[in-house]
Order: sequence, then structure tokens, then C-alpha cells
Amino acid sequence: MTGRLGPVLSGWTGATPLQPVSLAGRYCRLEPLAERHAAGLWDAVAGNDWVWDYLPAGPFADESEFRRWLTHLVGSADPMAVTVIDRDAADAAAGLATYLRAVPDDGSVEVGHILFSPRLQRTRAATEAMYLMARHVFDDLGYRRYEWKCNARNEQSKRAARRLGFSPEGTFRQARVVKGRNRDTAWFAMTDVDWDLLRPAYESWLAPENFDADGAQHTSLSTLTATALRRSRESAVLAADSAFFRALLAADAAALDELLTADFVLVGVDGGPPVARADLIAAVGSRGLEFARVERDPASVQVRHYTAAAIVTGSTQMAFVHAGVTATVDSRYVHVFVNDGAGWQLASGQGTPVTTPDNP
Repeated sequence: MTGRLGPVLSGWTGATPLQPVSLAGRYCRLEPLAERHAAGLWDAVAGNDWVWDYLPAGPFADESEFRRWLTHLVGSADPMAVTVIDRDAADAAAGLATYLRAVPDDGSVEVGHILFSPRLQRTRAATEAMYLMARHVFDDLGYRRYEWKCNARNEQSKRAARRLGFSPEGTFRQARVVKGRNRDTAWFAMTDVDWDLLRPAYESWLAPENFDADGAQHTSLSTLTATALRRSRESAVLAADSAFFRALLAADAAALDELLTADFVLVGVDGGPPVARADLIAAVGSRGLEFARVERDPASVQVRHYTAAAIVTGSTQMAFVHAGVTATVDSRYVHVFVNDGAGWQLASGQGTPVTTPDNP
């Protein structure tokens, strides 16, 4: 286990710093923002002042004013802007997005300042642009965390974040003043662990066979990403569940100290009184309670996941020595895990003996 200070990232040397890059997809192409894109971008957004509602700049009265603003973005390292070229619209510039607040040492980067023209919004090209940007930071550059932040009043952006597989992480109140107005900022993020499961979801949605002859989708991206994230969270919960059993078998008191919540309680399989956190850790650490075998039946394990809690049920067989008495117990167990933002911890456990010919 990792100790109370968090996991050690063995071998971590940081992510690769961002550099201007062109990325090609089936429906769109991303190019580093350049002056040559200005006319196309202006044509795409002109007369649609609402696209600037939640952005720190704009709207602009005319193309020359727009170009002056765009000039500050061209060649900028942070934010680093890319132009979305829509291949279904005669390779026209249809929007832009930026990478910003990149911290390679921590492996964290944000996507933001997203300006998608009306004709780009709600298209396969728009989704593919977000896929290409995420794939680049995770697969090519080795980042660990990809952030999305928006005005907490921007419901469209929050829906987009969830659809794309970003997980909500809370609201920072009075975080900024934008265009003379208070802005509470809603935070979302995905991690490299999430991405391993989200990547196939994006690719399944973007595949031509996911659309009928009229362009209607067969399966929504929201469905695919929600399923992927559920599996990701279930995997994390199951990893914590396995860690608990490994700690018992290895008599690892330090691991239990990290894994159990402060108010943890265990209801014993022998019908005895509940066992408090400190008592279990002491008994395992001193080998007053010593496990010779802990086997969990993988086929029996089920996870029910909620926002910050999860329930794991399953079957185990344990052979242990307690107070000089050796026992083997088959049981059905229920574990309740909670996550306060610092990882999954076990809050309570209960075991019910299963009567069998060998375990009367």
C-alpha cells in the first residue's frame, strides 16, 4: 500500500511539454491557429454573438476587431490554440479550442476557450475535435489529468463535459470576474485511468457504423462514456476491496490504517460484537488475528456504485487463527466504501456465514 501521504509515483518523470501540432481525424483536422484562419473563423461566427456569452472576450463588432483579438492567440504557448477544420464543410475553419494551464511536472493540462461556430456544434467533427485533443495529451504526451472548467451558469458546457466523460469535481465560488460579472467556476476532469476506458467509447461513437443513412446516431456518446466511467469507478472500488483482503492476509497494519475510514466498523462472521477500526488493526498487526488463507470468489462479486459511495458484495473463504483457535469460514460479505476525494476507503464490513456440509 501507499501510506497516509498518498501513492508514490515510481518512475514518474513528468509529461512532455505541449508543442504546436496538427492532428487529423475522419471528420475534422486540427491545425495550430494561424492568421490564415482568421477570415474563415470570422465567417463562421459573425452574426452569432451568443457564442461569446461565456467566453472572456467578444463579441466583436467587425472582422478587424476580431482579428486583433485573434492575433494575441496566434503563436501563444499558453493558451495554445488549435483551429478546427471541418472536412464536411469544404475544409473550412469552423472553430477553435485551446490547451491551457499545462503543468508537465504534475501531468495536468486544461482544455478551454472553446469557440465552436453554430455549424460546428452538435456535429461529429466537434466531438472528434475533443477526442483528438484528449488523445494527444494522454497517448502522445503522457499527461495524467485533463481538466474542463466553465461558468457554473453555462448549462450547455456542463452537459458537454459530462457527455465527453469529464467527471464533476465541484464549484469554485466567486472564482473570477468576467466582463464585469461574478463567475462561479464548475470544475470537471478526466484522468489517464478514465481515458483508458473512454477512448474506446469515443471511437465506437465516431465509427461510421454508429450512424444510419440519415446521420442519426444509433448509440449516444453519453451512454458510452457513462458506461465507461462506471466501469472505471467499479474497477477502483474492486481494487480497494482486493487491497483489504491482501492486507488481512499479509498482516499489513499500515495498509489497513490507510484503507479504513476513521469510523470503520466490522461485524464479525462469528456473531460476536462489532470490531472497531483500532481493534482490527491492532489484532492484525500483532498477529492476534492471523489469516492463513483469504479467497474471494470473483464470480460472486458485485458492485453498486453511487456518487461518493459504493457497496461490494461477494463470497469469501477464510482460514484464520484467533485466540489459538483455527477456523475456516465460508461467508457472504458486504463492504461499504466511501470516497471523499482522496480515494476509496472501507467504511464498514459485514460477513454472514454460509452453511455448507463442510462449514456447518
